[in-house]
Amino acid sequence: MKQIFLFFLKACLVVSTVFVTAHADKFSEGMQAAQQGNYQAAQQSWLAAAKQGNVEAQYNLGALMLSGKLGHPDYDSAMSWLDIAAQKGHDEAAYALGMLYYTGNEPDVERDQKKAFELFRKSAERGSAAAQFNVGAMLMNGQGVSKDLISAADWFEKAAEQGNSQAQFNLGLLYLSGSGVKQDPKQAYLWFKRSAELGYPNAQYRVAKMLFDGDGVALDHEQAKSWFLKAQENKSVEAAFMLGFMSYLGLGGARIM
Repeated sequence: MKQIFLFFLKACLVVSTVFVTAHADKFSEGMQAAQQGNYQAAQQSWLAAAKQGNVEAQYNLGALMLSGKLGHPDYDSAMSWLDIAAQKGHDEAAYALGMLYYTGNEPDVERDQKKAFELFRKSAERGSAAAQFNVGAMLMNGQGVSKDLISAADWFEKAAEQGNSQAQFNLGLLYLSGSGVKQDPKQAYLWFKRSAELGYPNAQYRVAKMLFDGDGVALDHEQAKSWFLKAQENKSVEAAFMLGFMSYLGLGGARIM
């Protein structure tokens, strides 16, 4: 089984652009200051709104403290504000906090995959596709939770239906191998195809290979070559090899020079 990769927290968390009505003045002032690059002023405005219970300000304040735009990241304060927002049901805060626990950042943040899983699950249950993918991946790999391929497939499908290309690809892998679901190459091909159409390189290669082999779909060397080319453009070494092999055999149309 190929390694399943999780989304990792970007070095600078994106500041939310969602405005709320409660304490909107201070929150809006912080947004305006952040957009102008005045992060000290943004911090002061968001801190005032956060203390009054504004969940968006709490999230943005935590994200700002992690971003390094105020100097060295303040992990303790940032995680405290993110936790407050997450407890109120803020999906992005729960996801960001989950990523911090998943990746860890010693000595500031101790890695804790159990906490990460619980935070991802909270966000996933509220509909976050990224969190649903992470929950599926952790269940698949037994990270922070007992390995459960059936539940992993369920979470991958939830994320896949929302257009998460990695979840679509992983669900295809499960159908191809019969892990957690009944083995079904046709279903595997359909999920790989959906992921490939969103530009996911591994899926593009899988689609091409299944077309080349006639596995789960009618054999079609011309279409296989087209997908191998797409995957090659996305730096797939395996696709480049297959294109050379097809060229040598004269399959899929004109030789590739």
